[in-house]
Amino acid sequence: MENKTPEFPSLVAEGKFITPTALTPQRKPGQDTIPADNLSKYYAGRMDILRFVAICSIVWGHSLCSWADKTKYQEDYRILTLIANQLGRLGTINFFLISGYFLSKKISGFSLVDYLKYRLPTIILPWLIFLIVLAAIQVLNVYSFHQILTGNTLQILKYTLQLLNGYIFHAAYWYIPVSILSALVLILCKKYINKIGFGFILLGFTLFYSINLYYNWVSALHTKAFLGYVFFLWLGVQLYQHKEKFELILNKIQWKVLIPLFLLAFTVACFEAEILSKEHSKDSFSSIRITNLIVCLLFFLAVLKSNKLTVLRHLNPRQNVFGIYLVHCIVIVETMPLANTFIGQHNLISNLPVLFLTQIAFFLIIMSVTFVSVWAIHSSPISFILGRSKSRLAKQQNP
Repeated sequence: MENKTPEFPSLVAEGKFITPTALTPQRKPGQDTIPADNLSKYYAGRMDILRFVAICSIVWGHSLCSWADKTKYQEDYRILTLIANQLGRLGTINFFLISGYFLSKKISGFSLVDYLKYRLPTIILPWLIFLIVLAAIQVLNVYSFHQILTGNTLQILKYTLQLLNGYIFHAAYWYIPVSILSALVLILCKKYINKIGFGFILLGFTLFYSINLYYNWVSALHTKAFLGYVFFLWLGVQLYQHKEKFELILNKIQWKVLIPLFLLAFTVACFEAEILSKEHSKDSFSSIRITNLIVCLLFFLAVLKSNKLTVLRHLNPRQNVFGIYLVHCIVIVETMPLANTFIGQHNLISNLPVLFLTQIAFFLIIMSVTFVSVWAIHSSPISFILGRSKSRLAKQQNP
């Protein structure tokens, strides 16, 4: 879920809301482990919390205003620019880990065709619907109805295909095809899924694409580098299968070690992005940077270990996060020009503190509008476009 702005106009710079199900077990102060019979429920709840934190990171990354480009050559702004962009790269890898965790329970029963049938109504069709809607909105922003009906059809079609290419290969909608392809790889190789050697092979692909960011041996586009992300789907599967051992390890990790490690890794990740930028990398803030992978894994551990974010369950991440992912792109595309105009009119580029506060306000507006939009769609007869029928929502409410 990363963004890289193509050279055509206005692209991304880059049922009902239900009460959450019963609270998941909590790790009490001083408690070494969660009881084994509650462990699955505990981690399912933690994964839901992680979903929401991860989507916040992704929306933040996509909602960064044009100040990041305009100020990148001003030294005073550079550090903040690096931090702002890096904060938007914490979510993607974690979504692969989450997907792998929940895929583990079903992978043995899936063939390639079965998996595609399973994902068609819940993931693939909603993705296609919003992809087409976003492209249609962009076309209507450029061409009037009269031009569409009487104009150069070939030119409009070419522009539409440009938009779709940009959304899939450069903007936020790349994640769904890559996650589907990654899952198909695991299903195809499921008889090797518990082999440590298979994990090392997948890690090898990841490291190859990480190094490739410096040398461009092959395309660094997400959908062409999808094999680099399969390792984290596999890692999520391993977490589910070995959650008892993982819980023991997680409890031994102390906050006084985890927090400094995260801050150090975050700093190094910013430094690597700066190096890649100077090397003229095509994606200096790629999620598959080696340093970013380390940051995301430490972030993953911190969220799973913490009891401070449990309030996020009341936002029902399991129901709403996919909708937020689909809808936020449209909200950003329609509001980003307004934000950039506001920044330009008030000359905020020259006032760093106010500029950053404006960016935070814009992010909060995007999240709020998106969340309310998702809630409204879930409450409407067209809730199926978010991949959740009313029957599925009822099952969530009364498990």
